[in-house]
Amino acid sequence: MNKFIEILVKVTIKILTIILIITTLVGAVMIFNPVSRTNEGVRRYLLRIMPIGIAMEDVIRIAEENEKWSNISVREGFGVVINPIRMSPVNRPPDNRDIYVVGETSIRIYLGRAFLISDVSAFFAFDENGELIEIFVHRGLAL
Repeated sequence: MNKFIEILVKVTIKILTIILIITTLVGAVMIFNPVSRTNEGVRRYLLRIMPIGIAMEDVIRIAEENEKWSNISVREGFGVVINPIRMSPVNRPPDNRDIYVVGETSIRIYLGRAFLISDVSAFFAFDENGELIEIFVHRGLAL
């Protein structure tokens, strides 16, 4: 019986060690690759770099300087189109429209791939003065 308990303890220690290593690696990826965070985590990261009120030209400059970001597209005269059905109930607007538009102009930036399975993009909404009013993060299945 003692031999069985010794083997059980060794196996348990090995399993816990493996779990600890995996958890540490996932944590390191999330720290060093911001797009691996939750959508809200990515949004907060972007807002630290590009706070509300920053000029559109500065957002474009910052995006172009970041080697990991690509496909920067500006939509003059058209804001970010939001589908409330896909939003969490907490952030959903109070009316029952199928879609609504935030801002007067928008920029889409591809931020990269997270965990090899999802492509992460950010949509920046600007007011009529070209100042940032909101950032939306979208995650799509990487094909």
